Amino acid sequence: MSDPTARWPSEAQLVSWTWNATAMVFHLVVVNGVLISLWLGGGEYLLHRRLVGNHPGYSLTLGAVVGFAGALVARLPTLRPMWAALAQRSSPPSVSGRVLVAAVGAVAEELLFRGVLQHSAGAPAATLLFAATHVPSERALRIWPVVGLATGAVLAWLHHEGGGVLGPIVAHLVWEVAGRTAPVRPTG
Repeated sequence: MSDPTARWPSEAQLVSWTWNATAMVFHLVVVNGVLISLWLGGGEYLLHRRLVGNHPGYSLTLGAVVGFAGALVARLPTLRPMWAALAQRSSPPSVSGRVLVAAVGAVAEELLFRGVLQHSAGAPAATLLFAATHVPSERALRIWPVVGLATGAVLAWLHHEGGGVLGPIVAHLVWEVAGRTAPVRPTG
């Protein structure tokens, strides 16, 4: 006879599932709030302009190039403890789950920070707020705000170059997926 408790998820799995469910709900609320705000503030024109920008092909290409460069940076030994701590706390068990969580987060954060805040408060303020949202509660994540500041500055530049959030979303998504799916080995 099998052990009936073997069907129950471990405490680590429950923490991961709870973290991811909370993040997904929060980010989906942000996406909807930003889209409604943009629609009410300027209708279809403003929504299209902030999302697609002036040159969507250029923006997508530049976002992909920057994202892949960020993916290389994500694999630096200095960042391994950060990714390990994030993986321990919030990584879904499947690659598709990690991509889904990363995609929803990238879309929500770029819509909010680049699509709304960068236009209303300026790139420096949006970048500082982006970094501030990455202030950690764990010691292993102490580099996260610095990474957020550097990443936020690059994403603000991408937004400026392309005129919309398309490039920053692609770059953010590639960076996140690379970090979440990177093999995490102990340093030292």
